[in-house]
Parts: sequence; structure tokens; C-alpha cells
Amino acid sequence: LFAELHRLAPLFALLNNLIELRLDAWKFLLKYRRPIPYKASGIGIWNDIISGVSYLAVLTNGVIIAWTSQFVTEVAYRSIQSTGTSLGGYVNWTLAYFPISDYNQTVIWIFVIQLVHPYYSERIVYWNVLAARLAFIIVFEHIIYVIVYSIQWLTPDVPKKIQCKIIHERVFDQRERWTTPAELDIEPTSQSKYRTLLLGGRTKASHFSNAE
Repeated sequence: LFAELHRLAPLFALLNNLIELRLDAWKFLLKYRRPIPYKASGIGIWNDIISGVSYLAVLTNGVIIAWTSQFVTEVAYRSIQSTGTSLGGYVNWTLAYFPISDYNQTVIWIFVIQLVHPYYSERIVYWNVLAARLAFIIVFEHIIYVIVYSIQWLTPDVPKKIQCKIIHERVFDQRERWTTPAELDIEPTSQSKYRTLLLGGRTKASHFSNAE
């Protein structure tokens, strides 16, 4: 959730998970040798929990970057005040004068790191920077979500090799029943492909041709 504050935290979390994974494997193999197996199609509710924490982490890191770093403020200064890419005058632009009449001691200058007028009323620049920060959060999280969804779309849940093995097992299980690929819920356009794929393309292909 707060990886931006401590850049090494994700690395430490990865190392911790790897160590725990190997420790759990060692416990199951050596200490708890006869675990009771249970059928499960996934990790259950933990999948939703991990997804929710991941989405929340993107939002929190975007807020941290927008409000604690100078990146958004510098971009706003280049767009509003500077004529080029120079940051000349940036420091004075981010400071505000402090009325010395509000201070008991004799001083010449006092600056406050705020985008405000004397007597602490917000300047128009303050609202411009605030809008830039909010826009950065929206753009940042949408870019991350697009990348995540693209990876999920490009990466199949079941690898192609495993899909072929599943289809092979389904067809092999039905071998003695003299069924056709259509009865096995296989798409008609893929039937010829599976006929040559399964069992080396010889026995099964002749089997289907005889069945048809």
C-alpha cells in the first residue's frame, strides 16, 4: 500500500513470501506427511482480497506521489509560470510571505512553503496545482489498470499445453463410448485439429472416421 514511501518494501515482501513458501513445503513434506487433500479450483476468497489490496495500493501510491513529491508541482510550474523547461524561480514561486506584524520578534523576511497570499488566502496557483495533482492521480491509476488488464487478457488462465492435455483426457475417457467430438462439446471448426493432435493423429483419427 505504501511502496512509494519505502522503495525496498516490495522486494522484502517478495523475499518473505518465497521463504514462507519453501517453509510451508518443508512442513508438508517432512513434518506433516499425510495431509488430508481437499478439492479447490483456486485460492478462494483470497483472490478477491489480493485484488482489492492491489487496487487500493495503486490509489494510495498515486496520492502519495501527488502530494508528497515535487513532481506535480514542477510540472505545473513549467506549464503555468515558466516559458521553457527551466525551473528558474521555482523556489520563490512555491513560497509565500509571512506578515512580520504577526511575529513578536524583529525579523526582516519570513517565508512559508505554501501557495498562499499574505494573511494565508489561497492563490489561484494553489487551485491549479491541486487540479494537477488530482489529474495525475486519475491518469496514474488508469495507466496502471490498463497495463494490469492487458496482462490479464494476454495471459490465459490455463496454458495451451494444459488445455490440450485436458481435451486429450476428455476424449480418451470417452474412447470406449464411441462418441464424436461434437458430443464432447468441442467446436466443429477445431474437430479436425484435435483429430490429428490426439494420440499422434493415427489411431484416434481412424477411430473418429469409423464412428462417423
